[in-house]
Amino acid sequence: MKKVLLCIELLLIGLISLAQYKVTFVIHQLPSYHKSANQIYLVGSFNNWNPGDKKLQLTSTNGKPGITIELASGRYEYKFTGGSWENVESMDGGMPTQNRKVVIESDTTISVEIE
Repeated sequence: MKKVLLCIELLLIGLISLAQYKVTFVIHQLPSYHKSANQIYLVGSFNNWNPGDKKLQLTSTNGKPGITIELASGRYEYKFTGGSWENVESMDGGMPTQNRKVVIESDTTISVEIE
């Protein structure tokens, strides 16, 4: 009986870990030099760090650049690019920013400001 309960418990844990959540990334502030015609891409551990993934190209979300994707619960790292690593978000002085980190446990909206 204990083995059956353990199997059921492990199955439920596995199903919960496969749950997909809607995660919305919205950029509320861009640098003053950013041109509205320039494309922005979301890149991270969830897409093998592909900087120009067309599926993760931001569109307008309530008038701001944004995107909604589905992710399983877990820890992720991400940042934004202009479609290549030569155009990755960076700090004053041109040094690339550290990876942003997020833990997903439910539907989430992430508000971002880029220096």
